[in-house]
Amino acid sequence: MIKTLQSAYQSITGDEPTLLTSGGGTYAALMKNAVAYGALFPGKVDSSHQIDEFIEIESDSHLCQRII
Repeated sequence: MIKTLQSAYQSITGDEPTLLTSGGGTYAALMKNAVAYGALFPGKVDSSHQIDEFIEIESDSHLCQRII
């Protein structure tokens, strides 16, 4: 699954993905055979887990839909 997501990201964006692991809990822990996947695209603000957390829906969701 991870190799497939990695390949899809690279195919669509043209960028080599940086793979990370997290020591914290994610929603993936509640599902069988799942991984947490959330791309932070180059040049985008990382506001995750901060006050007023956001993503740029117009650009990011379109790209995520193509990856999935």
